[in-house]
Amino acid sequence: MKKYKAVFLPLALLGLLSVCCPSPAAEGRASAGAPQAPQAAFLPDSLLSGPVSLTGPAALDRSVSAFARMASLRPKNALETGSLSRLHSKFRGRLTTVISRLQAFSDPLSFAQAKASPASPAPSAKEITDREKTPPPDAEKNGPLNKDPLEEEAVLAEKYYFGDGVPADYAKSYEISRRLAEKGNARARFVLARHYFDGNYAEGDYEKAFEMNKLAAEQGYARAQNLLGEMYYAGTGPDQDKAEAAKWYRLAADQGDPEAQDNLGYLYDMGLGVDQDKAEAAKWYRLAAEQGDANAQCNLGTLYNDGLGVAQDRAEAFKWFRLAAEQGSPAGQFNLGLMYSNGYGTARDKAQAAEWYRLSAEQGYASAQYNLAILYDDGEGVAEDKAEAAKWYRLAAEQDHIMAQTNLGSMYFEGTGVAQDKAEAARWYRLAAEQGRPIAQSNLAMMYYDGDGLPQNKKEGAKWLLLAAEGGYAPAQTTLAAMYSDGEGVPKDKAEAVKWFRLAAEQGLAVAQTNLGIMYADGEGVAEDKAEAAKWYRLAAEQGEAPAQLLLGICYLEGEGVAKNKAEGVKWVQKAADNGFGAARILLLTLKLASE
Repeated sequence: MKKYKAVFLPLALLGLLSVCCPSPAAEGRASAGAPQAPQAAFLPDSLLSGPVSLTGPAALDRSVSAFARMASLRPKNALETGSLSRLHSKFRGRLTTVISRLQAFSDPLSFAQAKASPASPAPSAKEITDREKTPPPDAEKNGPLNKDPLEEEAVLAEKYYFGDGVPADYAKSYEISRRLAEKGNARARFVLARHYFDGNYAEGDYEKAFEMNKLAAEQGYARAQNLLGEMYYAGTGPDQDKAEAAKWYRLAADQGDPEAQDNLGYLYDMGLGVDQDKAEAAKWYRLAAEQGDANAQCNLGTLYNDGLGVAQDRAEAFKWFRLAAEQGSPAGQFNLGLMYSNGYGTARDKAQAAEWYRLSAEQGYASAQYNLAILYDDGEGVAEDKAEAAKWYRLAAEQDHIMAQTNLGSMYFEGTGVAQDKAEAARWYRLAAEQGRPIAQSNLAMMYYDGDGLPQNKKEGAKWLLLAAEGGYAPAQTTLAAMYSDGEGVPKDKAEAVKWFRLAAEQGLAVAQTNLGIMYADGEGVAEDKAEAAKWYRLAAEQGEAPAQLLLGICYLEGEGVAKNKAEGVKWVQKAADNGFGAARILLLTLKLASE
């Protein structure tokens, strides 16, 4: 239920008519989410900012301000846009994990974070370290390694490093790879480089890792070539050079290395280091996906979902997402949940969506935690359970998921699923507001404005409200307009009020359309124009807005801005009365008495 702040503007006929502008907490409940994916739009965040994001390539919620224009409180998917986007779990923060580990900081992988944009943090190293843990490609795909008499022992070092078929043993892996690297074995040089790169057993040292890995890459070892591409992509070891990254990815991809194929596909997908070419991206994703690479399966699924580089085919997208999900990919599980939730490529099934979201959420995937919370909040696919919803919102919110932070704030504000705690509500709203979430900014503003859970501070409220309004959030624009009209928290400025009412009205918000009509009718902040007033009243009235229905009825009764028409006037006044608007009932009674 939307909450409203009453804004009273003068009416020519009936004294004062209360025209409402949305107020914080209820509007604040931007509760629910999207296919990022993203973010949400489908992700492989957008990573929000992850693998297949239903929000498109733009980072997660880099797109939230566009969604904030919606007057509805709760977008129903993780990424609010409802479109699938790519999840690329290898790049976002790939090379920062080692540093993070040294700083005793853990940065969980998020679908909305998986796909790095130029402004995103450097790719993560953990995904190189822990990714797949599959055996290296066949020797034939990695150069003439089978001719090296040391190769069998080098393979063992690699197996010890990745825990492939044997328990992981970094000490043994390091000893063997160090000894064989000195003898020029390419695979051993790659493994030793990984020790330096990841800081496993050996001291973390990107420069040593780069030097050793480059030797292996130049010997033709595909996994080393791919890692060298990663290093150039992120600028870890060498200077960042995405064109050079593409060169090394291609060398490894041409040998059939699936991770390199996926990485090269991503560069073509995003136009990084190469000219953007979605068809070429699809080609490389497919080669990797057919070898079982879960990231590539997510990315290929996204292209099919969106019809980018391939003909749109959501059944095909569903197929690839399922293959990734069945391998335990949290991004794949999330995207598959989105497909079930939206009925893309399969029958809509909220219960199935909940199951796949849960599998992803239990692996710490923030967007899945958020979407699962939505299902519990609404009782879709699962029994309604506000406490369970709050639990999952919190887990996502603690990973800086801005929509989860906003919704958790609303739960604390309303005391739903948690004990009411408006100070805690303000804390979560502020975290989301500081990330640029317009609904959270608007809610925080109204808490300051009303002194509800925070010390009253109208100037601080106006500051946050302005940010929300500038972010395109129509309810905030309407409330800010009312503040300018009345001079509350801001200098009185009728022209500024008209400006903000118009921005919200043009987004279809009925209460703003009504207020804009009143400004035109009274000539406040704009030249008086009864016809323009009637136009805006009509737009709001057709949405069922009772005050606008009454005002439009009066226009017809008085012949203001429209041809005088008593029957049409009574019709609209009756609609307002049927909607429970008391002033309309009084006018109907007056009309009836006058006709007797």
